[in-house]
Amino acid sequence: MNKRNLFIIFGIVFFSVNLMNGQTVDTLKNKSPAEAAKYALIFPGGGQFYNERYLKGGILIGLEIYSLLKFNEYRIDVKYQNVTSAISKRNKCIWWAFFIYFYGFMDAIVEAHLIPHESVMDTPVEENILQK
Repeated sequence: MNKRNLFIIFGIVFFSVNLMNGQTVDTLKNKSPAEAAKYALIFPGGGQFYNERYLKGGILIGLEIYSLLKFNEYRIDVKYQNVTSAISKRNKCIWWAFFIYFYGFMDAIVEAHLIPHESVMDTPVEENILQK
């Protein structure tokens, strides 16, 4: 065997071993916080659905709908039935709707930032200490 063939065989073996050991697919599902914010602004719970937190997204949508339905109910009481006690309840419902919307927006951004760190959080602390 001449040097050229030996060099080619060595190169093939070297690169094939490196390719077999390397990851072919990115195992981390990085989510963009900007995308999460965009979906959270479009509708409440949208950012959670983008981050694949379906239960949290469903709860936020349900709470938002409930607070807006109660707001509308108290708004009708104030407007057409002159129920003055409903004014305070109406205002509280709109504040709750705003709070739920803002919470969903901020939670989606934070969750998107934390997704790359989930694998670290899943391993026991003892393993992390021993690896250092």
